[in-house]
Amino acid sequence: MKLGTIVATIFIITAIFLSMGASFFWYSNAEPILKQEVLNHLQSTASDRSEHLENFLTELMEYVAIAATHSELSEEELKEIRSINPHLHSLYILDSNGITIRSSGETPCGRDLSQNKVFIEGMKKTTLINRYFCQTFNEEMMVIATPHAGGVLVARIEMSGIEKIIRDRQGLGKTGEVLVAIQGEEGRV
Repeated sequence: MKLGTIVATIFIITAIFLSMGASFFWYSNAEPILKQEVLNHLQSTASDRSEHLENFLTELMEYVAIAATHSELSEEELKEIRSINPHLHSLYILDSNGITIRSSGETPCGRDLSQNKVFIEGMKKTTLINRYFCQTFNEEMMVIATPHAGGVLVARIEMSGIEKIIRDRQGLGKTGEVLVAIQGEEGRV
């Protein structure tokens, strides 16, 4: 073999080994950085989604609390309040004894909710009652209850708005998922 061929072969083999070593070195150093960047991005996206959901629910609570400032609300006014905000499923008013006295049409009047969390918490302050299964409508719901004229104004929330926020996968990639939890007053999720 000629000396030039031997030198070229050694040079090529050396270059291959150096390239493989450098590739392994860069990969081993880049992998943790990439994993951390992906984790940071997912945490940021989840935080944004959580903030969006919190703002959405806060705005609904404020909307219902403002509606409750009217001393008397007729069934027509309840229907109008509901029609203005598409995120509300239905509204109804409980008197000071927890009995349904008026509704936007979907909730039967005369129901005794005096022992229900909606009435008990709603008499104290504007409260969001976490997701529960509503037997009246046979679907999942959330409720906002707020003091109103000695009783409670209750608004059932359409879950479609909340689900739209939760299901938004923008920024999460193909397999991105969101877990939503609401922290209770005791600090438990």
